[in-house]
Amino acid sequence: MSMRRHAARVGTLGRTAAGLAVAMAALFTGCGGGGSERPPPELTQRERDSILAQSRLPHASGVGAALRAQDRATGANAGVDSIAASVP
Repeated sequence: MSMRRHAARVGTLGRTAAGLAVAMAALFTGCGGGGSERPPPELTQRERDSILAQSRLPHASGVGAALRAQDRATGANAGVDSIAASVP
């Protein structure tokens, strides 16, 4: 390979590397945290299960049935707890 071709090839690689470095710097600068914005609140397990139960995914109705059973059990336990609290 002649020196002239080698110099042209190195020059092209240098420009490509410089362009890549500028693009990466712009990407990382754009991804920096603004600081004042809060991240969206995370969902609780119950909220995630409720969203899943409303989806059309296979067996999602089973998740909904389990949530309803949990609600019934929680209500029944609250009734038992209130009776137990009223007994001296």
